[in-house]
Amino acid sequence: NRPPHSSNGCIVVKNNILRILKSYIRIKETPIVIVEGVRGSTLPEINKEKTELLGFLEKWRRAWENTVKDLSPYFSLYSNRFISSFTNKELWMEYKKRITRRKRYIRVNLSDIYVVKDGRLFPFGYIYVASFKQRYRSNNYRSFDHKVLYIIKEGGSWRILGEEIL
Repeated sequence: NRPPHSSNGCIVVKNNILRILKSYIRIKETPIVIVEGVRGSTLPEINKEKTELLGFLEKWRRAWENTVKDLSPYFSLYSNRFISSFTNKELWMEYKKRITRRKRYIRVNLSDIYVVKDGRLFPFGYIYVASFKQRYRSNNYRSFDHKVLYIIKEGGSWRILGEEIL
């Protein structure tokens, strides 16, 4: 709270702090996550999670490309808690089944992948955020988007809790 410069939705820091942070921030590249507390992780823990999550993203990408043959492996990568604009996993799955019937092939390319751990501990664990550029092609649709996946660990396996196109 720095009247008269306070605002809703903006983050305000003192100039001396901003000068320190400035060398770490790259515009449109550096995510800023604000939490009340942070639990540190060791570099080996961070690298292990990063490797696992990048492997999970590749598994998800391949499963999506193979949905024209079998939707089950793709659906298995989504949490039962999955939230989407379709409100729940069941409605989302019905939508995916309907649009996939018209596909002869699907190609998905991911680039500029960035993964960050949210830092807050929820009842079901931590949320990891994967942000990337996605190029999608099929016989009847093409897109190039910035996508975000919200990923959790459930029963020892990575699962997608939510996703959105920015």
